[in-house]
Amino acid sequence: MSQTPNPQGQYFCEQCEARYDESGDCAKCPEEPLLNLLDEDVLLMLQQFDDARWQKRAGLLTMLSGVICAPLLLLVLFVKKIGFVIYGAAMLGLSGAMIKMFPPKRKTPDMGQHI
Repeated sequence: MSQTPNPQGQYFCEQCEARYDESGDCAKCPEEPLLNLLDEDVLLMLQQFDDARWQKRAGLLTMLSGVICAPLLLLVLFVKKIGFVIYGAAMLGLSGAMIKMFPPKRKTPDMGQHI
């Protein structure tokens, strides 16, 4: 019996993000088990995966903003300690803007769709 995706289904494939009404393996992803969205442990696990994706993206974008703002470190030669403050503020501002522009993909489904 073939499963058909249902946007409000109880079972969720984390790989392709499809939802189904019946448990088992995902019809689209070979050997990918479906997760029961009514299980609180599954929802906690999916939230932890989302948090890890956010932390990874924030770290990469902060590192990138540090490289982009590196020329501001030349201010340290001229204005000493305040140069570090200017560099830090520019780096944090740029990384915050980039995180807003390029947020990580959230895979945890909205449970308001389920019921």
